[in-house]
Amino acid sequence: MQISIREKRKLYFSHKIITPDTIRRLASIFAAEAEQVSDASAILLNFSADAADNSSYESSSQDIFAEGQLIGRKIITRINMRFQTFENDKNMELQLLHTQDDASPENYILVSGNNPTWVNGLIARLNEVLESCEHQPQSRKIMRYAGWFAFVLFIVLYFRLFYDQLNRAKSGLVQLLGLVGVPLGFVLLLNALGNYLSAVWPSVELQTAPGYQQKPLQKRKILALTFTIIFIPLALAFIYDLLKNLLHLF
Repeated sequence: MQISIREKRKLYFSHKIITPDTIRRLASIFAAEAEQVSDASAILLNFSADAADNSSYESSSQDIFAEGQLIGRKIITRINMRFQTFENDKNMELQLLHTQDDASPENYILVSGNNPTWVNGLIARLNEVLESCEHQPQSRKIMRYAGWFAFVLFIVLYFRLFYDQLNRAKSGLVQLLGLVGVPLGFVLLLNALGNYLSAVWPSVELQTAPGYQQKPLQKRKILALTFTIIFIPLALAFIYDLLKNLLHLF
């Protein structure tokens, strides 16, 4: 008796910005594989989408992702694509989930089948589409390092400026608040800022619906405007004062 061995490949991905064009390119690969099977009744082809308003949609046609249709009108949080033959010799699955978690296992490509060449070829084609996406900054990693640097800098400057005053304070409550409460409050502030920036740059971002409805995109515009209006003038003023003081030394 001949033993049939099926090969199975699963690929996880993160730090991607998924646009409607990317979704349509991925769906076209699934549809093309389905078209190569002569008997349409011998396959399962399914496309589904979950929207932010708790509505869900599914279809056996890639037209569900056509331009100007569903993904152009609604904020989509999850997309699934599946192709399978009833003989189970070919199977493809893909899930796109709008998520902030860098380590989330819910964004993946899964291909399995009796033909290893077909399996590896499909994985490569799907991955090529994903690799062509715009990469999302790894905000959590950046914020982790920036947070530690800011905390150390704050602690050094804070205790250098206020330790003597706190040490001479007669009230134990004032000392407790100064020595523990203020640093703890700063840590909580950094944590809240980190969570906010993780929402601004989610690990996998589904950019569906009109731009004005895309919250991460709008938050990034607000941050850019804030940086331009507030932080750049402050930095220029600091540089001006520094240069002015240096010139007085000569």
